[in-house]
Parts: sequence; C-alpha cells; structure tokens
Amino acid sequence: MDQIVLLHCSDVHFGEIPANNRFFPGPMRGQNAHDFQLCLGLNPAMEDIRDLTGLPDDEEIRIVVSGDLTATGGHKEYLVGHSFLRSLYRIRREPASDVAGFDIRANRTTEDLPLRAVPGNHDHWWGSRLMWAKNPNIRGSHFRNTSWLLPWRSGALVLEVGGLDSCAGVDPKKRNIKQIGKLDLSKGGEVERLKDLLRKSDKAGLPQGATARVRTIVVHHSLAYAGGWWGALKLDDASKQALLEVAEEFRIAAFLTGHTHDFFFDPPFDTLPKRSSKVYELRCASTLQGPHSRDDPEAPGFWAHKIWVERGQAKWTSWRYYWNGSSRFEPKDRKKPCVDFPAP
Repeated sequence: MDQIVLLHCSDVHFGEIPANNRFFPGPMRGQNAHDFQLCLGLNPAMEDIRDLTGLPDDEEIRIVVSGDLTATGGHKEYLVGHSFLRSLYRIRREPASDVAGFDIRANRTTEDLPLRAVPGNHDHWWGSRLMWAKNPNIRGSHFRNTSWLLPWRSGALVLEVGGLDSCAGVDPKKRNIKQIGKLDLSKGGEVERLKDLLRKSDKAGLPQGATARVRTIVVHHSLAYAGGWWGALKLDDASKQALLEVAEEFRIAAFLTGHTHDFFFDPPFDTLPKRSSKVYELRCASTLQGPHSRDDPEAPGFWAHKIWVERGQAKWTSWRYYWNGSSRFEPKDRKKPCVDFPAP
C-alpha cells in the first residue's frame, strides 16, 4: 500500500488507578493523571483514523508516544501505562464492551511492537511531585535506551523513527522546577549516537523493493515553544540548534513533540546552518490527562499522521483529533488536514 499511519499521542500521564476519575484543581492541574473516559475513546478513534486515511485492514496503525507516559514516574503508574499501551483494559464494573487500550500485545516481542515511545519530564520524577530532573533507572526498563533509530515499512515506503530523551542533558542531582529540556550534546552522547545511526542507515541504503525513505525524530520538549513562566517549559537553545542541524544533514521531515499540552504545526523551521530545507514540528496536545472536560490550554487530543507515496514522491498529511467534550475523539476538520507537505 506504500502508506504508514501513526496515532501520535503525548502527555498521557497514566496514574496508578486504572479507572481514574480523581483530579487536582487549580495550580496542581498540570499534574493530573489520565481520565479513563478518554481512554475508552481511543479504540473507536483508531477505527475512525482507519476510515479517514483509507488504511487497509491488513495494515496496522502505528503508535508514537512523545513523552510523559506517567504522571509522576511511579512504579504503579508505569504498570498501568504499559498495560494500557500493549493490551486491553476490562474493568469488572463496566460492561464487557467498555474496553480501553491498543491491544498490540498478542504474539509479539518488544522489538516488533508497533509502538515507539520516549521519556518526558514527568517520567523522570521518581514517583514524587518534586520535579526531579532525571531518573536514569527508566532507561532500558520502561523505555528503550535512547538514542535509537527504528524503521517501519509498508511496500515501497520506509519510515525511520528516531528517539531522543530531552531530559538527558540536565543535571540528575537537581530539581528542574521550570521543566526545561536539554539534550545530551556531550561527546559520544545521545545526539552523536543518533547521527551515527543515521549515517549507518545512509550507508546501507534502502532495503530491496523500497523506493522512498522518510525520517522523523520523536522528542518530548518543543522546539517552537518560547517559554512562558520566566522561560519555563522550553527546549534550550543549544539543543534546538542541534536538532535543526541534524534535520539538514539527514533530511528529517518532522519532529514529533509534546510537553506544552497544546498543538503546534506551523510555520515550519528552516534547517541549519545553510537553511537549505524545511522541517515541521508537529506538537501534540495532552491526550489522556484528565479531566476530560478540560480546555486549558486545549481540549484533550492527538495527531493522526499519514505518510504515503504518490507517483514516486513521499508525502506527509496530518489531522488533529480533539475530544468532543462528551463521548469521542473527532478530527478538527475531516476534509481539510492541518498539514500536507512533500517529505524531503
């Protein structure tokens, strides 16, 4: 079919109570856990995405989580989050038809799951709400060791997805009150290792039968966010520059981000240093964080990305899905995607 469809969610904030409906008011609302009603809306949304994109029944929807799998990085929260992402929840007090989860566990290993996830700042908090900067224990246990570069393929199309931890460069001994992101830019660090993986892929070339390759990088912190609360929440300038340099050298089509709980998609960035091409940041709203009635800064939502090949040209098309306030996720505009661009 030469088509890959992604459900890109972020800031899902799983808490330790599976059918959660407990939420903080006021200034603490940013630390709220998932809302089970939103979880129930993802399965029907996946069927809607399949209809919207024309994805055949024999093709899978792939899932990308751009950080903040958990609310505070606690062990029970990871248990809930991993269970939800890989299987189906059935709560005994609910009707049998009320299930939530992606159900991608059957007959699979971790390596071939149609799922890619990177840590966010909340995942590093050691199970507390003290905003610790970095928890090295989540590497290799709750998340694949970053950096990584993994392919998905459909017919003639190969989508290479790279992953970075935007908290990897912060001091692990300090609290990170402003939740600023900083990549590991050290010699031999994460960014250098990702470059090495991309060079190896270039050297190896496309697999037999493939004619198009598209590349994207998943990272939690936003390149576009300028910082509100005295410069809080932003990705530091050196990290942003490094990503734009990687985009130019290796023809990255898009960065898939989150963190700020709102969507961003336009305008694209000029790559660096020569500004020879454009790269999009497709930032995702907070997908499952409760309560489902919230609209600060936006209603819950996620991206549906379609990467496809038409007449030899790879293209990228994206729709924003929002919670409709009561019962389901729906595209912002079914007939007009938010983003539609030729992939470099």
